[in-house]
Amino acid sequence: MPSNVEFHIPFPGAVSPDAAAADEHLVRWALARELLAPGQARYFAAMRLGTCAAHVYPRARREDLDLAADHMGLCSLVNDLCDSTDGARAEEAAEVCHDLLTLFEQDAPSRPATPAGAAWCGLWQRLRDGMPRAWRKRVLREHTAVFSAYLDHRIRRTMPTADQYLQRRYITTGLSLGLAVAERVEHWRAPEWLLDTPLARGLLEEATKLAILPNDVFAVEREERRGEVDNMVLVLEAAGRTRDEAIADIQAMVRLAGERFRRLADRLPAHCDDLGCGPADRAAADTYVQAMCHMFRGNYDWMTDGSARYDRHATSLAVSSGYEDAPATTAT
Repeated sequence: MPSNVEFHIPFPGAVSPDAAAADEHLVRWALARELLAPGQARYFAAMRLGTCAAHVYPRARREDLDLAADHMGLCSLVNDLCDSTDGARAEEAAEVCHDLLTLFEQDAPSRPATPAGAAWCGLWQRLRDGMPRAWRKRVLREHTAVFSAYLDHRIRRTMPTADQYLQRRYITTGLSLGLAVAERVEHWRAPEWLLDTPLARGLLEEATKLAILPNDVFAVEREERRGEVDNMVLVLEAAGRTRDEAIADIQAMVRLAGERFRRLADRLPAHCDDLGCGPADRAAADTYVQAMCHMFRGNYDWMTDGSARYDRHATSLAVSSGYEDAPATTAT
């Protein structure tokens, strides 16, 4: 994996001190709910998704971080299953997504048809605890959008254009969903008046690029081997760029996205002035933007901090365990 490529993301990172405990908790949680076969636990643990949650939600502690890790683990497991090209696993992916989409229609979900659905029922009880009705409706709506896109991705494997790819990833990355989870596990509330503004949408667009584009470079060999097309390196290569040129283009895209994000964030105080916001609303808006920074910076720090997901030497373990169905390749 070309993990030695560097990206310019000039926003400070942070990490919860409970990262190691979250890693251990997530593996136990996934095994107990039959989301993993026992033989897959070693590879799943080596991905360190609890550590990812600790970077993305640095203000979460203990049970709150465990909750964030469980949510991230469920989303990652379903997303990875939807990436499978194996016939039986593809059928399982469709069954899981349809089950979850049905459950997302219910604020008190019941009668799951799959282990993933049963895991969601318990997870949602923890997520919704103490949260207002407006937040619950928004989060269920966000889950429906993200998992519908997972299902659509499973069906469609045509090479997109760069613009089509970014539009698709704006949904599948689930950044706004992750921000809603941050409200729950870090105990703050997003300002409802900000969420649907052009300023917030612009920030989310740039934050999405900052989250996904480094991933595309670090994961390109793995995703190419699996027959995936939702990767900006592959999209640019299909348009005629060499791999080195595509990576250089993506580095430039990341730098530009960071500059645009900062300019948009700098407009927030004037936007608050225009709306006559008081100190509480201003603080909430600042926290919302800071949480976005934690999302993309934390994801970058996790990717460059030793996850098996970006380690070519872990490929054989991913395949031999049955976690991935693509054929292993020999590292050089």
